[in-house]
Amino acid sequence: MMPKIDGTNKLKVIVIAIVLLVSANDLAQQIYTNEFSIGDVTLLPSPFKSARELNIKTLLQYDTDRLLEPFLTEAGLNEPACL
Repeated sequence: MMPKIDGTNKLKVIVIAIVLLVSANDLAQQIYTNEFSIGDVTLLPSPFKSARELNIKTLLQYDTDRLLEPFLTEAGLNEPACL
């Protein structure tokens, strides 16, 4: 069970979280100094390109209504669909 956080402690937690996020961002920029855009990458014919194309084809075949149905039902946004 989580202890209750009053207004003062809540502010402290928020400030600490912001400091940690900024520190993590600075650290990531120091580690990944030579990053590049995904648009700069071209896959040549290879097993990696074949796997990527198969993944895209498979993911596009999923029925999005069936994937979202449990979340929408839990949120009370629709009636359960007949699957």
